[in-house]
Amino acid sequence: MCIAFLNFNRDLNRNLPPSFSTLPPFFGVVVRTSHAQFELDMTLKLVVANATHTACAHALALSSFLDTAALQRTEVGRNVVMSYIDSFFEEQILPTHEANKEEAWKVYKEWRARLVHEYFGLSTFFIGQNGVMKSGIRLSPTVRKLIQLGKVSDDIMGNL
Repeated sequence: MCIAFLNFNRDLNRNLPPSFSTLPPFFGVVVRTSHAQFELDMTLKLVVANATHTACAHALALSSFLDTAALQRTEVGRNVVMSYIDSFFEEQILPTHEANKEEAWKVYKEWRARLVHEYFGLSTFFIGQNGVMKSGIRLSPTVRKLIQLGKVSDDIMGNL
């Protein structure tokens, strides 16, 4: 199970008993004892899960779907939007996580499974609210990293 979606507790001051941090993941709790571990969890949650979810919701809203349940109910959702999200992750987000590719894949696979689960669905309006702010938080780290890596085309750079 992917740590980015479990309930996790920052025990940076080591107040919890040592045995607590060795609980098996199926208890749903992962204890992080360093800033680096916690920061990686938060980065993967924001940049992988939340960014792909935001992109998915915007694509669905622009396709006139009211909620993300369209990913299960419609051919457009299942095929077109999920292909777009897979491509977005593989071609844009994943290259910015060279050092943590395996963890990024784990987070994405778990999040993708949630997106297409029959009981999962959120309003595209709700997700799309404050789109500029959410995109800034969730997508700008990826864009910034792609620019640093020189993986942004000249066509895009000319429009920035």
